[in-house]
Amino acid sequence: ERPDEVFPDAGIHIVADDPIVVYVIVRYYYTSGGFLPIPVSKLGKKYIVSSYPVDPLFAENNYYLPGYVGIVAAYDKTTVQFTLGGNYKTQTAGGILPEQTVQRTLNKGDVWMISTKGSGSDLTGSQIVSDKPVAVVTGNECVNIPIGKPWCDYIVEMAIPTYSWGYNYHIPNTSKLPRRKYAPLLRILAKEKNTTLYRDGKEFGFLKSTNGMEGNGWVETRMNPEVPYTHYPVVISGDKPISVTLYNPSAQDDDTTNTNAYNDPFYMTIIPVEQYSKEILFCSPGLFESRRFEENYIGFIYQTDSTGNLPDNI
Repeated sequence: ERPDEVFPDAGIHIVADDPIVVYVIVRYYYTSGGFLPIPVSKLGKKYIVSSYPVDPLFAENNYYLPGYVGIVAAYDKTTVQFTLGGNYKTQTAGGILPEQTVQRTLNKGDVWMISTKGSGSDLTGSQIVSDKPVAVVTGNECVNIPIGKPWCDYIVEMAIPTYSWGYNYHIPNTSKLPRRKYAPLLRILAKEKNTTLYRDGKEFGFLKSTNGMEGNGWVETRMNPEVPYTHYPVVISGDKPISVTLYNPSAQDDDTTNTNAYNDPFYMTIIPVEQYSKEILFCSPGLFESRRFEENYIGFIYQTDSTGNLPDNI
């Protein structure tokens, strides 16, 4: 890891005459990840981020693959406060401890990078508050999901501001797409104190604080925790605004001999019902002819017709 640091003018600013969609793909030989950048007009002044802890297995092999938060200023003279969340093992490479707040002033294009230090360290629940809109990107250099289950992969996602959080989240059935045995993991974060969580209308959790600490400000759960190898779509909701992030587990979370389950970790922010759109434009990665992705998947969520099927107007 390297100390928390501001990198002047390290951000990338893309400008177009007409509306465009931009997708970032990070492609290495054995690992990859990507995210959809949020336009400057939709950035916010407050974020609570999702990440994942550093696996102690890495330290046993004498290497370290940190988690990180990258904060990019869209305007000059932007005051940014960062409050660390996580768990009792969490600290940053710059010495920040849980519930401590540090402040920096960024100019347009500056990037403030904050990374973890030590095994088990987790940035989930950390809060970013600024006086002007900023962009926030989070992830891990390589992560096992859950801890202790290889193989690791690079993960990355762009955080959505808290003003766009919602009350209801549809989580699609993921068993048939990547052919996984166990259901994926979910991390659910609270925007306000004393938030009650529901799975398909039944209460399953309560977050009493927004201090960013595990168990108080956020919780981790399996999508379908009741019966192993059981998959079905669920609705996660809260009586106050929440954020839901889905984590695809490592291959060995299922079975080391199941080659059909061999897909690596990724994570993605789930969009709330309140932010659904009537038209969506997306891309699939098609990089490097000799290293193309053989399969791509779409999780399609829609309101069924009277027979339970896809309506004709889609």
